[in-house]
Amino acid sequence: MKILSLDFGTSSLKLAVLDEQMKMHASASRPYQYRVYDADKVEMDPDLLLGALKSGMRALDQYAGEIELVAFCTFSPSGVYLDRSNQLLYPVITHLDRRAKQQSRQIIDVFGAQEFQTITGILPFVGGASVTTLKWMLENKKDVMRNVKTYAHLPTWLYARMTGVLATDPVNASMTGLYETVTSAGWSEEILTALEIDASLLPEIHPAGSILGTLGEEMAALCGLRCGIPVALGTNDIASALVGADCIKSGMALNVCGSSEMISVLTHIPAVHPRYYLRKSAIEGLWQCYSTMVGGFGLDWFFRQLCREMDEETFFQSYLPSCMRRCDCESTVFCEPYLAGDRQSLNLKRGAFCGLTLESTREEMLISLLKGMNLHMLDTLEAIPQGVPIYNEISITGGMVRPEIIDMKQTMFGGKRFLPKENCTLIGNARLAISQGIRA
Repeated sequence: MKILSLDFGTSSLKLAVLDEQMKMHASASRPYQYRVYDADKVEMDPDLLLGALKSGMRALDQYAGEIELVAFCTFSPSGVYLDRSNQLLYPVITHLDRRAKQQSRQIIDVFGAQEFQTITGILPFVGGASVTTLKWMLENKKDVMRNVKTYAHLPTWLYARMTGVLATDPVNASMTGLYETVTSAGWSEEILTALEIDASLLPEIHPAGSILGTLGEEMAALCGLRCGIPVALGTNDIASALVGADCIKSGMALNVCGSSEMISVLTHIPAVHPRYYLRKSAIEGLWQCYSTMVGGFGLDWFFRQLCREMDEETFFQSYLPSCMRRCDCESTVFCEPYLAGDRQSLNLKRGAFCGLTLESTREEMLISLLKGMNLHMLDTLEAIPQGVPIYNEISITGGMVRPEIIDMKQTMFGGKRFLPKENCTLIGNARLAISQGIRA
């Protein structure tokens, strides 16, 4: 059996054809660009996503007749607003969007931060809990919301476009701030009532990878596939990557080392903590302790601003590795790596270099930036609930995975081994779909 696996990321779509043994027969990638305006609004044009899908499928055309199952994941939070025909009434609001800071404060005033987190596992901060942008839409786009039948995240719209079925999975539900994440009891009537949100806006919740429908004529034509192929319900990309990296037990962890630096630790104990988001995982009975920090985006900034005499290839292939080999040198320079802010805080955090002297070098600054990113992850690991021993081996994936980065991490993380894994989201999608398909 051939499986089409799709990963709709923040800046590109990855596509692959796999078999049941997770062997990859073909792959492709198509970039797209989100839109930033009014300083803090960050949206995605859905036509760009569909255009990338159509273009990417042309590269896999020789396998189109063999595909018998479609599976996918997406970035999230990724708010979508659908009408009665399951058409988008507003662009996709991405996790990079920061328009709803006032609504975040309002939710804290109405409900209380700790009370909110005790139910949802997360704090009502912009970029982390999409209910903040839902409240912004209700207050600022009443003409749009008047015609909205369903509010959810990007996987719900994509699944509806593919199959006509409206649904979400527990992972995305837990990222809205409207779900009883700690107890897995479903949408929270208490929060919905307190925030005056109509429960009828929310879709039914089904396990990630569930086969709830088949590929309809419109999307089959767009993709060049046969009608009637089973389609698995999509989930969040990190939840899928955990499965693809074989992180399936409490205490296993995945480090995504790419444009952002992320860590997600599986736990069987749903304990909340301000240092991480508690989210559902795609595996029944397990949760994620998740945190994120600027990663490759921060290195891009350093290259553009402080290494202008170099070209990009020289910086990443020569200069960065040479600095990394000296990353154990003593230095007074310390970096607060909040160049992209902090999705886990209502306070507006900014990056900063501390301890600079007239003798400080840019090499020290670069190393301090890299160390600062990883110290943030160490803080997350230290906050993991007692009773969840972290495995000594941490899976690592992403575009910034390279030997010198791994060496630095293994030194900083007290001897833990970092094991590189490839194509985690694409493999995870397929595994979830096969697992749920067999159960169905």
